[in-house]
Amino acid sequence: MKGLILFLSIVLVVNLSAQEPISTEKIFKLEMLLEGDLPDSIKMDLYISEIKEIDPWISHVPFQLAEKGLAYSKSIGDQLFIGKMQKMLGLFYDKVSNIDTAIIFYEQALVNFENSNDIHHEIECHLTLGEIYAVSDNFEKSLNHCYSALELSKGRNDEEGIGRAYTRIGRTMINSGGIGEALPFAIKARDIFLKFDNINGFQQALRVISDCHYLLDDYKKSIKVSNEIIAINENDSLNTDLMTKSEDYEIRGSIHSAFGQFALAAKDYKKAREIYILSSTPDTQNLNAINWGEAILFFNKKEYNKAIKLFKKVLKVENEANRTNRSHFVTESLSQAYAELSQYDSAYHYIMLHKMISVVQKKHETGMQMEELKTKYETEKKEATIYAQEEELTQQKIIQWSIFGFAGILGLLFFQSFRNSKLRKIANEKLREVNVKLESKNSENELLLKEIHHRVKNNLQTISSLLSLQSESISDKSAFDAVQESKNRVTSMALIHQKLYQGENLAAIEMRDYFETIGKAIIDSFGEKAENISLKVEMKDVELDVDTAVPVGLITNELITNSLKHAFPNKQKGQILITLEQEENGLLKLTIADNGQSTNNESVVKKEKGFGTLLIQLLTTQLGGKLDKSNETGTSTMIQFSPQNKSVA
Repeated sequence: MKGLILFLSIVLVVNLSAQEPISTEKIFKLEMLLEGDLPDSIKMDLYISEIKEIDPWISHVPFQLAEKGLAYSKSIGDQLFIGKMQKMLGLFYDKVSNIDTAIIFYEQALVNFENSNDIHHEIECHLTLGEIYAVSDNFEKSLNHCYSALELSKGRNDEEGIGRAYTRIGRTMINSGGIGEALPFAIKARDIFLKFDNINGFQQALRVISDCHYLLDDYKKSIKVSNEIIAINENDSLNTDLMTKSEDYEIRGSIHSAFGQFALAAKDYKKAREIYILSSTPDTQNLNAINWGEAILFFNKKEYNKAIKLFKKVLKVENEANRTNRSHFVTESLSQAYAELSQYDSAYHYIMLHKMISVVQKKHETGMQMEELKTKYETEKKEATIYAQEEELTQQKIIQWSIFGFAGILGLLFFQSFRNSKLRKIANEKLREVNVKLESKNSENELLLKEIHHRVKNNLQTISSLLSLQSESISDKSAFDAVQESKNRVTSMALIHQKLYQGENLAAIEMRDYFETIGKAIIDSFGEKAENISLKVEMKDVELDVDTAVPVGLITNELITNSLKHAFPNKQKGQILITLEQEENGLLKLTIADNGQSTNNESVVKKEKGFGTLLIQLLTTQLGGKLDKSNETGTSTMIQFSPQNKSVA
């Protein structure tokens, strides 16, 4: 009776104080519950149900109560409740964005759920860890946990659990860039939840499907699915939290904006902000997404001061969270907005910051991803080879023993021969299965590599297009020339990634074709001024890896541009020659020469000492090369550098 009274008093106090700062009396009663006479299982269930409703943003009290519950669970030696309390602590730390600590507690909880054979909580833990690891960009661990949840759900014939795992796998694949692979998982999840009339699961699957269509540039399908999600929210308003509603309006606003429906986008962003203000659980990431969308709308309306204010807010949040997914777009947009306001110092500052983020970091990250994929591919190939060799050695030993025993017992030979044949058949079947899996994995890795290069090329092409649009509104000649030269530099890098994903060799670029393509593109960009200038590429086929090809491409761009600007005044007829050859000493020699006015060219270059000249020197240093010039007949620039073993074919 005493325990029952204590329980009723606790429930009453908790209900009266919901959403308010936790009182000392409530803390005391919760602590008294652990010391009461109720059975441990009831006691712990009540304790957990009460403290999980406390908002960890209010104070550190929820963490202290959870720690006390964990200590009590350990004192009674109940692994299930130890796991539940660790899961509770993981939830609290996740809510306050302490991801690393949350992961530690969830991983500990998972071990205790496995030891106590609680499959339900084990699945929940796997799915939560899959989500958290995906947010942390650890996609391999995320997928491992998602697939573990999937297998456990299949073992229980839990179709809704299978649907949740499919949804989580789809989301992780989107985050890791596997958009085409994500869509089938999301569609399977949608069909499962529709069958069970699970509204929440159905919406989660629809959100993944909408994102897939959006990222695959199918905006109409994406908007259609997003409309369906919001319609469900309106019809089921009691079961949808405000922050989720705000996010759904913000996402649809982004789709409308990308589709050019700016008026509809503005309405969605306004609605998202209104709902966000009403929410009692603020989410800076959601607010940042709303600010980003509205900033783009202001920019398109040419309200540049308003756009700049919001872009800076977005950039501050991204920097504080150490995220770069929006930073390169924000810095570019800030540069354009300041240029439209004729504030060229600020425009130059942000375009340089943009280049640093979107080119250097993107190139580094892409290189790391490709190296990881190649390492994974090579490891799997070696494992398959080792397996095949072990099977072959086993067969050789069996055959040897058969030969040794041939003179002894003919019957044993017959038996052994039959056994050898059977084992060989099994081994060959296993090897065939390994080869099939390896070929499938190789195809997936090649597809991922091509997709990476394709994404980088598209991003760089977008930058080039934006620079073209920007140049149309620039009246100052020097500013126009600077933007045009930046566009050519971006184009030279975009072409490298285009050649990579279009070619057979994903690790190297054939440079003769690249020089012809980029050279013609630069000459065309000068219009009538360069109409009498021809390009000649004299060299054998030479392949360079991407880390070498990028600086070589940028150097070539700068030297061709320099010749076109200074060596052929008054539409003078002339020729630019490019060669790349391997010398007897093993060094590669890049030569870019023109037959124009060398004296005029040299004096102007020395006078300018601008960004292009500095860039050539820095890139030559990056290659570990040596730069020489000659002005005997026109201007000729030679750069010698060592090839990397993996680079040159």
